[in-house]
Amino acid sequence: MEYLTQEEIERRKYLRKRIRQRKRRQRAIIARAVLAVAGILIIIGLFFLVKFGASYIMGIGSGEAKSTQAPTSKPEVIIPEGYQNIYKKLKALKKAYPDTNDIIMNLAQYPKDILKLFINNQETLSFVLNYPRHKNDSASSGELSDEEVADGIPSLKQWDGRWGYVKYGNSIIAISGCGPTCMSMVYSGLLKNISMSPADMAEYCTDKGYYSQDTGTSWAMMLDGAKDLGLDAEKIPTGSIKTALSAGKPVICSMAPGDFTDQGHFIVLTGIDRKGRIIVNDPNSIARSKKHWKLEKIQEQAKAAWSYSVP
Repeated sequence: MEYLTQEEIERRKYLRKRIRQRKRRQRAIIARAVLAVAGILIIIGLFFLVKFGASYIMGIGSGEAKSTQAPTSKPEVIIPEGYQNIYKKLKALKKAYPDTNDIIMNLAQYPKDILKLFINNQETLSFVLNYPRHKNDSASSGELSDEEVADGIPSLKQWDGRWGYVKYGNSIIAISGCGPTCMSMVYSGLLKNISMSPADMAEYCTDKGYYSQDTGTSWAMMLDGAKDLGLDAEKIPTGSIKTALSAGKPVICSMAPGDFTDQGHFIVLTGIDRKGRIIVNDPNSIARSKKHWKLEKIQEQAKAAWSYSVP
C-alpha cells in the first residue's frame, strides 16, 4: 500500500485540476469552431435564399418562373399527302421570307397551285398568306380607281387582293386570270372607264364563252371580245409590234414558254422608251414590269399579238 505525503497529495490534485481545465478549454475551442462554421453556413444559406427566393417570387409574378414552366417543343408540321416536294421548296424560302413559316404550319389550307404561285414568284407572299381568309370570295373586294387610269395603261396584277381570290374557270384570277387582267388594263387605260376590273372582265369572259377549261382565256377574247367591249382591235404580226406602239396603240401578246412563263401567258406592251426598248405590263410580275425589254426578245417569244385603239 502506497503512503503519500500531504505534499504529494496536493500536487496530484493540482495536476488533475489542470488536466480538467485543459480539456474544458479544448472542448470550448471545438465548440466555438463548430459554431463559427455553422454561422458561416447559415449566412451563406440565407444569402442564396434571399437572392434566388426573390427571383423565384418575381418570376411567378411575371409568369416567367423557369421552375414553373412546362418544357416547350416546336409545333409539329403536318405535311398532307403529295405535298412533300412543295414543303421542301417552302422550307428553303423560310430564311429569306420568315412569314413562309405561317404557310408551312397550315399547309392543308392551301391548294397546291396557290403554294406554287408563291414558290415561283415571291412577290405574291402577302396574297398567299391571306388566301385562307379569302378562299370563298365570290366577288372583288375593291374596284379600280380614277387615279390608276389617269396616266395611261395601268399596271395591274392578277394576284391583287382586290380581285385575285375570285374564281375564274377551274382556279382563281391570281392563277389563271392573266387574260382578263390584260384586257382590263387596255380597256380602262384607253377608255378611262373603271367599270371593268379584272374581276368584271373575268366574269365577262366566262359569260361570253371566252374561257376554256383546257386552254384558259381564248384568243377570240382579244379580238372579238375587245370589239364587243367598244375597242378598235386588230390582230397583227409580231413584226408589226413596234409600228403599233409607235402609233400609240397598246398591244396584248400571247407568250410562249420563256422569260415570261413556263406554260402560256398574256402580257401588255404599252410603249417604247428612248433606247428603243419595250415597256411591258406583266400581270403576274412587278419585277418583269419594271424591266424594259429588247424588241427582239418579245418577238421571239410572242405567239400572237393584238393592237388596240379608241374608235
